[in-house]
Amino acid sequence: CLRGLPMTASAVRDVHAVLAGAFKQAQVWGWIDHNPMTLVTRPAVKRPDVRPPQVAQAERLIDTAMAQDPEMGLFLVLAVVLGARRGEVCRLRWSHIDLDRGEVLVGGKITSLPGELRDEEWTKNRSKRRVAIGPAVVELLLEGGVVAHKERRVFGVWITGDHQ
Repeated sequence: CLRGLPMTASAVRDVHAVLAGAFKQAQVWGWIDHNPMTLVTRPAVKRPDVRPPQVAQAERLIDTAMAQDPEMGLFLVLAVVLGARRGEVCRLRWSHIDLDRGEVLVGGKITSLPGELRDEEWTKNRSKRRVAIGPAVVELLLEGGVVAHKERRVFGVWITGDHQ
Protein backbone atom coordinates (compact mmCIF):
# COMPACT_ATOMS: atom_id res chain seq x y z
CA CYS A 1 0.00 0.00 0.00
CA LEU A 2 1.13 3.47 -0.84
CA ARG A 3 -0.83 6.33 0.73
CA GLY A 4 -3.56 3.88 1.67
CA LEU A 5 -4.11 2.75 -1.91
CA PRO A 6 -3.92 -0.94 -2.80
CA MET A 7 -1.08 -2.14 -5.01
CA THR A 8 -1.82 -2.96 -8.63
CA ALA A 9 -1.67 -6.57 -9.75
CA SER A 10 1.45 -5.88 -11.79
CA ALA A 11 3.16 -4.25 -8.77
CA VAL A 12 2.31 -7.31 -6.65
CA ARG A 13 3.78 -9.53 -9.38
CA ASP A 14 6.98 -7.44 -9.33
CA VAL A 15 7.26 -7.82 -5.55
CA HIS A 16 6.59 -11.55 -5.91
CA ALA A 17 9.42 -11.88 -8.43
CA VAL A 18 11.89 -10.11 -6.12
CA LEU A 19 10.90 -12.17 -3.09
CA ALA A 20 10.94 -15.44 -5.04
CA GLY A 21 14.45 -14.68 -6.25
CA ALA A 22 15.64 -13.74 -2.77
CA PHE A 23 14.19 -16.89 -1.19
CA LYS A 24 15.61 -19.03 -3.98
CA GLN A 25 19.08 -17.65 -3.29
CA ALA A 26 18.58 -18.19 0.45
CA GLN A 27 17.74 -21.81 -0.31
CA VAL A 28 20.89 -22.18 -2.45
CA TRP A 29 22.97 -20.81 0.41
CA GLY A 30 21.33 -23.28 2.80
CA TRP A 31 19.66 -20.63 4.97
CA ILE A 32 16.19 -22.15 4.42
CA ASP A 33 14.92 -25.60 3.46
CA HIS A 34 12.34 -24.57 0.87
CA ASN A 35 11.22 -21.48 -1.00
CA PRO A 36 7.91 -20.32 0.52
CA MET A 37 7.13 -18.27 -2.57
CA THR A 38 6.35 -21.48 -4.48
CA LEU A 39 3.15 -21.66 -2.40
CA VAL A 40 2.04 -18.15 -3.34
CA THR A 41 -0.24 -17.57 -6.32
CA ARG A 42 0.64 -14.50 -8.33
CA PRO A 43 -2.31 -12.33 -9.31
CA ALA A 44 -3.34 -12.25 -12.93
CA VAL A 45 -2.67 -9.05 -14.80
CA LYS A 46 -5.44 -7.91 -17.10
CA ARG A 47 -4.28 -7.20 -20.61
CA PRO A 48 -5.31 -3.75 -21.77
CA ASP A 49 -8.05 -3.63 -24.37
CA VAL A 50 -6.14 -1.98 -27.21
CA ARG A 51 -8.38 -0.42 -29.80
CA PRO A 52 -6.63 0.89 -32.89
CA PRO A 53 -8.15 3.95 -34.53
CA GLN A 54 -10.72 3.44 -37.22
CA VAL A 55 -9.51 3.79 -40.80
CA ALA A 56 -11.09 7.24 -41.23
CA GLN A 57 -9.47 8.47 -38.01
CA ALA A 58 -6.05 7.15 -39.05
CA GLU A 59 -6.36 8.75 -42.49
CA ARG A 60 -7.31 12.10 -40.96
CA LEU A 61 -4.40 11.92 -38.50
CA ILE A 62 -1.89 11.04 -41.25
CA ASP A 63 -3.22 13.75 -43.60
CA THR A 64 -2.94 16.37 -40.85
CA ALA A 65 0.56 15.23 -39.90
CA MET A 66 1.71 15.23 -43.54
CA ALA A 67 0.45 18.79 -43.98
CA GLN A 68 2.06 20.11 -40.79
CA ASP A 69 5.14 17.91 -40.37
CA PRO A 70 5.97 15.54 -43.26
CA GLU A 71 8.53 13.61 -41.18
CA MET A 72 5.89 12.86 -38.53
CA GLY A 73 3.47 11.95 -41.31
CA LEU A 74 5.97 9.47 -42.75
CA PHE A 75 6.56 8.07 -39.26
CA LEU A 76 2.81 7.50 -38.80
CA VAL A 77 2.45 5.94 -42.26
CA LEU A 78 5.24 3.50 -41.46
CA ALA A 79 3.75 2.68 -38.05
CA VAL A 80 0.36 1.95 -39.61
CA VAL A 81 1.58 0.08 -42.71
CA LEU A 82 4.17 -1.98 -40.86
CA GLY A 83 2.03 -2.59 -37.79
CA ALA A 84 5.09 -1.53 -35.83
CA ARG A 85 5.54 -0.05 -32.39
CA ARG A 86 7.13 3.36 -31.89
CA GLY A 87 10.51 1.89 -30.89
CA GLU A 88 10.52 -0.41 -33.91
CA VAL A 89 9.89 2.46 -36.34
CA CYS A 90 12.58 4.56 -34.61
CA ARG A 91 15.10 1.76 -35.18
CA LEU A 92 14.49 1.43 -38.92
CA ARG A 93 17.60 1.94 -41.05
CA TRP A 94 17.96 2.23 -44.81
CA SER A 95 19.55 -1.23 -44.83
CA HIS A 96 16.23 -2.60 -43.52
CA ILE A 97 14.37 -1.23 -46.54
CA ASP A 98 14.37 -2.91 -49.96
CA LEU A 99 12.75 -0.33 -52.24
CA ASP A 100 13.07 -2.55 -55.33
CA ARG A 101 11.13 -5.41 -53.73
CA GLY A 102 8.88 -3.12 -51.67
CA GLU A 103 9.80 -4.74 -48.36
CA VAL A 104 10.84 -3.55 -44.92
CA LEU A 105 12.57 -5.69 -42.31
CA VAL A 106 11.15 -4.83 -38.89
CA GLY A 107 13.03 -5.98 -35.84
CA GLY A 108 14.64 -4.49 -32.79
CA LYS A 109 13.76 -1.28 -31.07
CA ILE A 110 14.99 1.96 -29.61
CA THR A 111 14.29 2.28 -25.90
CA SER A 112 14.33 5.62 -24.13
CA LEU A 113 15.91 5.51 -20.69
CA PRO A 114 16.72 8.46 -18.43
CA GLY A 115 19.71 10.15 -20.05
CA GLU A 116 20.19 7.63 -22.87
CA LEU A 117 18.70 5.93 -25.88
CA ARG A 118 19.30 2.19 -26.09
CA ASP A 119 19.47 0.59 -29.54
CA GLU A 120 18.34 -3.02 -29.19
CA GLU A 121 18.80 -5.27 -32.19
CA TRP A 122 16.08 -7.68 -31.12
CA THR A 123 12.54 -7.32 -29.86
CA LYS A 124 11.41 -8.97 -26.64
CA ASN A 125 10.71 -12.28 -28.38
CA ARG A 126 13.81 -11.93 -30.62
CA SER A 127 11.72 -11.80 -33.77
CA LYS A 128 12.16 -9.99 -37.05
CA ARG A 129 9.59 -9.81 -39.79
CA ARG A 130 9.49 -8.73 -43.43
CA VAL A 131 6.54 -6.54 -44.33
CA ALA A 132 5.47 -5.68 -47.87
CA ILE A 133 4.89 -2.02 -48.59
CA GLY A 134 3.03 -0.60 -51.57
CA PRO A 135 4.31 1.77 -54.25
CA ALA A 136 2.84 4.80 -52.44
CA VAL A 137 4.92 4.06 -49.33
CA VAL A 138 8.02 3.44 -51.45
CA GLU A 139 7.48 6.86 -53.03
CA LEU A 140 7.08 8.50 -49.60
CA LEU A 141 10.32 6.89 -48.41
CA LEU A 142 12.16 8.06 -51.52
CA GLU A 143 10.82 11.61 -51.10
CA GLY A 144 11.67 11.60 -47.38
CA GLY A 145 15.20 10.42 -48.08
CA VAL A 146 15.78 13.10 -50.72
CA VAL A 147 14.44 15.86 -48.45
CA ALA A 148 16.56 14.67 -45.52
CA HIS A 149 19.66 14.54 -47.72
CA LYS A 150 19.05 18.12 -48.94
CA GLU A 151 18.51 19.36 -45.37
CA ARG A 152 21.76 17.76 -44.21
CA ARG A 153 23.64 19.42 -47.08
CA VAL A 154 22.17 22.83 -46.18
CA PHE A 155 23.32 22.43 -42.57
CA GLY A 156 26.68 20.90 -43.50
CA VAL A 157 25.94 17.58 -41.82
CA TRP A 158 27.40 14.55 -43.56
CA ILE A 159 26.19 11.17 -42.45
CA THR A 160 27.62 8.02 -43.93
CA GLY A 161 26.51 4.44 -44.09
CA ASP A 162 23.23 3.20 -42.72
CA HIS A 163 22.16 6.50 -41.17
CA GLN A 164 21.74 8.37 -44.46
